[in-house]
Amino acid sequence: MLNLALIALSPRSDSVRLLGWFCRVRQSLGTSKDDPKQLWRHASFDHLTALDLIRSLAQTRGGKHESPYATALALLTGIGLVAFSPSAAFSQSANDVVGTWTLVSSIVVQDGKEIEQFGPDAKGMMSLDAGGRFMLTIIGAGLPKFASNNRATGTPEENKAVVGKSIAVFGTYSINVADKIMTFRLETATFPNWNGTEQKRSLVTFSQDELKYTSASASVGGPATTTWKRAK
Repeated sequence: MLNLALIALSPRSDSVRLLGWFCRVRQSLGTSKDDPKQLWRHASFDHLTALDLIRSLAQTRGGKHESPYATALALLTGIGLVAFSPSAAFSQSANDVVGTWTLVSSIVVQDGKEIEQFGPDAKGMMSLDAGGRFMLTIIGAGLPKFASNNRATGTPEENKAVVGKSIAVFGTYSINVADKIMTFRLETATFPNWNGTEQKRSLVTFSQDELKYTSASASVGGPATTTWKRAK
């Protein structure tokens, strides 16, 4: 969001010219219908984002940092005139999601309360490859050790704790950036009810560093929001 109050930091004539440049950049993408004089009267720009400007620079200027384009962008970002709106949290290509991600949180809503469905401090990793295949594992913290030291002979309590606080799945995935939908096609899961199913996730954030999505029904029941960060 672009706060016009901050534009007062520069002369009005320069600001109007800068707004006109915004419109010309947007028009080069085929999405602009605003007039700079009208934009001046607005309180904010929900549809003007830093990602749009950077993409416009690459497309309209051949990726070269030429004045006044690069200078204007540097000025805007430097003094905080450009900030990210919700739409700016989305990458331009589904390929941007390829890589390894680590779990930040997995929150489920049950009985009107938000809880960590795998418990606090759960660890998780998700791998999304360029060929459209994925693997995902989440393991809760503090799982009990098996007294028998044999994974196949756990007590009912031990088995319940492990199954209730962990999950592993693999299969294929796809992303529809326009519709903000991520689709998982599960081949096999430690929750066998998911085997062979197709599950859609609504993308909340999809950027180079963060991936957040919601699901209508988690494996433990209730809507869930899962957040990942790119592994370093």
